[in-house]
Amino acid sequence: MDIDTFIERWEGSGGSERANFQSFANDLCDVLGVERPKPATEEASADAYRFERPVTMQHTGTQSHGFIDLYRAGHFVMEAKQGVAAKSALADRPVSSIGAHRI
Repeated sequence: MDIDTFIERWEGSGGSERANFQSFANDLCDVLGVERPKPATEEASADAYRFERPVTMQHTGTQSHGFIDLYRAGHFVMEAKQGVAAKSALADRPVSSIGAHRI
């Protein structure tokens, strides 16, 4: 997929973050020419590059359980926030000047 096709496909997305994020991230990997995340295994702690990696969070003496939307050990975590409200602020700027933004 080329960058123009990627932008056209995703510029009008809305609705559910959960419904769109994995497809968006896979398309982004294709545009960047990097491998896609691997399927999850039964041993989450051994999964170095996956969607929905389970985590335990500490909150001032309490614990809660959650998930990282996309995790790659030693590289990044990616949390998605769905919405199109920010699109209008970026619409007139060239892609090369936009940089990293939540989509």
